[in-house]
Amino acid sequence: MGKPLAKSLHTVTVLVRVALHAKYNTHMSNGHAVCAALAILGLTNQPDSYGLAEQAIKQLDKYS
Repeated sequence: MGKPLAKSLHTVTVLVRVALHAKYNTHMSNGHAVCAALAILGLTNQPDSYGLAEQAIKQLDKYS
């Protein structure tokens, strides 16, 4: 395991933006889109001590 995801508003914003791109023209859920965003950004193996992925999923709900 690497360092935890950086606790930053920018981290959540980037996750949301990349997840929206991953969701474009697909039927993936918000959770899967955030997982895809983490993978695209190379952050899959970093612990999410601050629940940033969950925050990103909640923000994606606004776009659904």
